[in-house]
Amino acid sequence: MPPLSRMLAGACATLCLSIAPVEAQSNDSGYHADPIPGLTQQPVQFSNGDVHLSGTLYMPEHGDHVPAVVVFWGAQAPTREFALYQQLATGLPAIGVAVLVFDRRGSGQSTGNAEHQTFQELASDGIAALHTLQHTPRIDPKRVGFWGLSQGGWLSILAASQTSDAAFAIACSAPLVTPADQMTFAVSNLFTVRNYGREALDQALALRRTQAAYSAGHGSYEATLAATRQATHQHWYNDAFPRDTDELPKTTPDTAWLRVMDYDPITPLEAVRIPLLIFYGGADPWVPVAASVARLKPIAARKPNISYYVIANADHVLSFPVKQTMDWDKGSLENEKPESAEYFLVMASWLTRHLGLGT
Repeated sequence: MPPLSRMLAGACATLCLSIAPVEAQSNDSGYHADPIPGLTQQPVQFSNGDVHLSGTLYMPEHGDHVPAVVVFWGAQAPTREFALYQQLATGLPAIGVAVLVFDRRGSGQSTGNAEHQTFQELASDGIAALHTLQHTPRIDPKRVGFWGLSQGGWLSILAASQTSDAAFAIACSAPLVTPADQMTFAVSNLFTVRNYGREALDQALALRRTQAAYSAGHGSYEATLAATRQATHQHWYNDAFPRDTDELPKTTPDTAWLRVMDYDPITPLEAVRIPLLIFYGGADPWVPVAASVARLKPIAARKPNISYYVIANADHVLSFPVKQTMDWDKGSLENEKPESAEYFLVMASWLTRHLGLGT
């Protein structure tokens, strides 16, 4: 996945609810049968301040006091149609858990600014979604939690640390290092996968260091702009994920950018009190899993509410590609989805225990 970070700042939530049921579609082909148990879908509209958010709620066809999951997005999978969310939308209702997938602010049918979003704002959108579900017929208001992957994993943990209303949280492929360290790791792997060579990698990392130093208040605008302009002609430029010339501030330090790159996900992790399950793929080229687990282990050892699981040979989306390409264009990401049965079975078992499903 591409960069996971957005700025971190404050936001407040207000709530309105509008839900209209949609009948399940039947298939008239003679060789098809209706699914059992049945699945229904219904549109959900709610607000967080002046941002209006739109999503789809997937529900078991029958039953009351149904637990539910609010889905947070991968950085480049902002809308509900991405394949990343379809396993949740079909698999969890089959075990009795509803799933709400909504378009991230500024994307799909949700309003708001897509370019300037803070972690705090995105997390508060998820909290507003949770409060929406708590007022939704057939949903158990005491058993609603969060799920997120990649950037969404960060948001799941952050939201869980900031509301007492969530019952649980699940985070997949969320690095427990700063965005600056995560991106150095990812760029290094991407340049290796694409055979750019050591010289190109050194140049890319040097550009990132130059921009980081300038944003922190060191160096000049002219020198940083010149270095960036020179790099724009390199074939590897986009894969280094630099700030473009028009994104460089003319005065520094850039405190908003520093809040992003220095964001430490351990701080909200320490504040989570509810059951939290964290997944990693053992072959994730985007996230330093070994470093993340090294930071996670001592915390989990003293916080029994935290469990973690590393899926052998799985990648960033808990899949098993024949060849790792680290493609991050929209066309590639639209079809990425978890393939690990182990991941889903562990998650389903964990949810069954913590939500008391079947009792």
